[in-house]
Amino acid sequence: MPKTPCPAAPAAILALSATLAGPAHADWQNTRWGMSAGEIEGLAGIRPATPELGFDSESQEALYAMDYTAAGIATLAAFLFARDDRAKGLAEVQLRVADSANCAKALGRLRATYGEEESADEGSLSSYHVWMPKEHGNRIVYMKLGGDYCSVTYQPILDGNTPGNF
Repeated sequence: MPKTPCPAAPAAILALSATLAGPAHADWQNTRWGMSAGEIEGLAGIRPATPELGFDSESQEALYAMDYTAAGIATLAAFLFARDDRAKGLAEVQLRVADSANCAKALGRLRATYGEEESADEGSLSSYHVWMPKEHGNRIVYMKLGGDYCSVTYQPILDGNTPGNF
C-alpha cells in the first residue's frame, strides 16, 4: 500500500500519541477496550498514574501505568480514559520507550509486525507513522519527537456507525 502523508499533528494530538508492544488483537495485551478503571486496577504490575508522568491531555487522562518490556525494549505503559466520560472505559494504551536509543528498534519492530505503514510523515524534528491492520482491530501510532522521545499508541479502530467518527 502506498504511503500517504499524515496531516500535521497539533501538539495536543502529539501528546496523545505514544506507545509500543508486540502484536495486539483488537485490544492491548491482557486488556480490552472499554474495560473499567476497576478492572485495569486489578491487573498485575499496575500502579496509579500521576499527571507528572506526562500522559494526560485535554481530552484523556492516564489513570494507571505499568512498566512493560516488549522485544527487549523497556517502556512505561499508560492506560487512558476519556475525561468527559470514564464510564466509556479504556480508550487508549500508550507506551513510552524508556531509552531513546531504542526508538529505531521500536519502529523496526512495528514494521516487522504490521508491515508498511498506511501513512507516514518524516520530518527533521519528528516522525509519525500509522498502521490500521483490520485483522488486529487496532490503530497503532508510532511517534518520535526530537532525538529523545518516542512512543507507540494503541487505540481501537472505530467503525463508521460510532457517533463522532468518520
